[in-house]
Amino acid sequence: MKKFKPIVLCALILSFLSTIGCSSYIDFENGLRGGNNNEDVGVTEEVIDITEEYEIYKIGDKVLFKLEYSADPDDDESMEYTIDDVKTYDSLEGLNINKDNMLASAEELLDENGELKTGYKLILADVTIKNIDMNSMSDNENEMNISSLGLIYQVKKDADDEERNKAVSFYSQILYFSDPAANNRYYNYILPKGETKSVKVGWIINSEEFDFSKIYACIGGGDVSSQFRKFIVLNLQS
Repeated sequence: MKKFKPIVLCALILSFLSTIGCSSYIDFENGLRGGNNNEDVGVTEEVIDITEEYEIYKIGDKVLFKLEYSADPDDDESMEYTIDDVKTYDSLEGLNINKDNMLASAEELLDENGELKTGYKLILADVTIKNIDMNSMSDNENEMNISSLGLIYQVKKDADDEERNKAVSFYSQILYFSDPAANNRYYNYILPKGETKSVKVGWIINSEEFDFSKIYACIGGGDVSSQFRKFIVLNLQS
């Protein structure tokens, strides 16, 4: 697999999420959900330079997302993600999606006919998720949170700022999710340990602002420690 060689950790963090630490997936979910799940739970934008080298996975790879706890390895938790396919669309017409599953805030990016506004595109991914042994903080022990899957992209180039040129940003606001739990929690879904589920996940991105070829999927963005994050190249075109 290709190696991604970005650079130094930047101090600027802009977050819509709770600032509590994430010593476990339970803390991570709690920070993501942060209250009313009808609202933009899962929104996170931060500017960060990455110090470590990361493996860059590709479409179709089975990616193990594992939270390791040095105190007791038996407490480690993991899920497996596979992005089976990903495409971009400049129209919602004819797509095999349930528009009722669009997050309410997506309406700001749609015109009066319910179509994407000029310049915006839907990035729609088919994702297979296996819950190996991940725990939930919900009253329902089988309830997981899809916001652990987001996007990462390189910021715009600035010829006068070499460090800034190497920076990347997280953008994880999911605006379409095909399988929200039926409990008023948009980003939650049911996946018991040992089971697998296929879902569709979508983001609406301004194609005039971002270079789509520089967009990656990121598992474990937001408050998760950088050592656990996984990146998948999407090979998108604007």
